Amino acid sequence: MHVKGSSKRVLDIADLASGDVRFANRNPGSGTRVWLDARLKAMGILPESIKGYDTELRTHSEVALAVSSGRADTGLGIRAAADRFGLAFTPLFTERYDLVFDAARADEEPFARLRDRLDSRAFHAEVDGLGGYDADHTGDGIRIAG
Repeated sequence: MHVKGSSKRVLDIADLASGDVRFANRNPGSGTRVWLDARLKAMGILPESIKGYDTELRTHSEVALAVSSGRADTGLGIRAAADRFGLAFTPLFTERYDLVFDAARADEEPFARLRDRLDSRAFHAEVDGLGGYDADHTGDGIRIAG
């Protein structure tokens, strides 16, 4: 994410090491940080070559605030946070999340209610309204034998 119209745009992770981009990073252990560190390693980019790599923020919203306030030129985060702060957003990857539980418990009240909610049109509309999320497979059940 970056300020709309900014010349300091990141279209690829390698752009972070350009030297003139101030980066707002996420905290160690966050999914975003784990993804970034793996990409940097795979690309042979040293973290210390990124100005602001040591800036550790705990949420996507904190990253968006840092960018919108001018403390950073760019940061990795979700579209919903970029939209909330009026920032431009360039998608770098798509991530899928799964909820895993014992299939033998699928018909128990708490799980049945949860599955009904995940399958509902209202929930899909809420997710779609956040921006940057795809609810097409939300509520799909997959049984894994084992």
